[in-house]
Amino acid sequence: MKTAQEMRDYARSFYSSRYEKMFSNKYNLNKCDFEGIESIITDDIIAAFGGLSISATGKEGIFLDPAMALSEGKLYYSAKAKDAMGFTTSWSDSRKLDDVSGISKRSDGAIIITMMNEARIALLGCQKEYLDAVYKEITSIVENYQKKQSLGDSKNSMSVADEIKKFKELLDLGAISQEEFDMKKKELLGI
Repeated sequence: MKTAQEMRDYARSFYSSRYEKMFSNKYNLNKCDFEGIESIITDDIIAAFGGLSISATGKEGIFLDPAMALSEGKLYYSAKAKDAMGFTTSWSDSRKLDDVSGISKRSDGAIIITMMNEARIALLGCQKEYLDAVYKEITSIVENYQKKQSLGDSKNSMSVADEIKKFKELLDLGAISQEEFDMKKKELLGI
């Protein structure tokens, strides 16, 4: 997904496929600020959600009509606010999924995403009947991404070890000198 409409359609399908009733008038996906996310995305979105309001560390106040989307590696969020003069402003931001240190849900309909730097993003106002499904989907995407990253890191470590072992065998066979082996080992280890 790349466009606001595709994200909105995904969110609508996500909710309606799980429950027969659609949103109440106060919870209208057409108002959610998927356009803000569309303006900053750099990769394909795999899941998108809307809520009644959102708050984030470093942003003063509660912002309305939020949208949240996840890609393979990033969490995007966007919302709107009306200032004292009645002008609508919008803000959008993204965070790396690597930086997510916790996800929790509250019985009042909030999903809280905590980042390693202690920043928090709260998607507020998920209707209670949708709360579990949204929480499970976000948690699943983040956990799967983080597992892939940690497996990738261990595979890289194994391949470096395998490379060193290969060069050690060449050294033992006399195909390369000790100096060449030491130089290659340092290169592979990034020393």
